[in-house]
Amino acid sequence: MNKPMASMDLEDQLRQLVNIGIALSDEQNLADLLDCILYESRRFTNATAGTLYLSDGEMLHFEVVQNDALDTADSTVRNHLDASGFAPLPINDNSIAGYVAGRGTVLNIRNAY
Repeated sequence: MNKPMASMDLEDQLRQLVNIGIALSDEQNLADLLDCILYESRRFTNATAGTLYLSDGEMLHFEVVQNDALDTADSTVRNHLDASGFAPLPINDNSIAGYVAGRGTVLNIRNAY
């Protein structure tokens, strides 16, 4: 008996999540783990870019910034930006990241462009 297409998609997604979990559990270095979390999250959601922040009190600090849309001489390397060059963001409603962190909720912007 054939499974409906939606079920196969869900099974594939669950299989991907399990594989991601296994890969993440093997990583010992925090910087590499955060990089892997963002990369796999973007891959799973088909996102071309992403930022991972860590909170410290009332501030968000950029930890990992990735953007596949950036041109690079070596296209085999993921496009990473130096996260230390960005100023911390306050956790408040003045930025999308601050809003989400402050409210502890998901914010879905259908077309961020």
